Amino acid sequence: MLLFKSVEILERNLNTDLKYTAIPGCIYSFWAVETLSLYGTIKSVPQFFSNVFLSSVFLLGFITTFIVALIGNTLESKSYTESHELLLKWKRSARDKVRMKEIKALYPVRLRIGDNYIEQTTPLVAQDFIVNQAVSLILL
Repeated sequence: MLLFKSVEILERNLNTDLKYTAIPGCIYSFWAVETLSLYGTIKSVPQFFSNVFLSSVFLLGFITTFIVALIGNTLESKSYTESHELLLKWKRSARDKVRMKEIKALYPVRLRIGDNYIEQTTPLVAQDFIVNQAVSLILL
């Protein structure tokens, strides 16, 4: 319980210090590079054999940023999922009223990016957004 409170304090400090600086910049830049490299990959498929190097650069850029963005978002959402499961387990094992009230006061650990929190479905929503933006670029 004391460790969880320490993690909550660390989360609050992290969310207040970095929610508008380093972390959103890294995440949003990965999403932007992934969107543009997906667009480049799709646009260079018809000319693949005439310009193999350029097509390969776009494809490798897309694959790399896809993997990094997906793994990063998944690990961030995993902290929320694991802490939520831990709180549920503690609620089931609480025996006295004081401990139950302490556990009810806790909330799952979540990372804040800008004004949004990263939760369970964030990796899927992010990839859906990236594909939608790439398709919108293609239709222009």
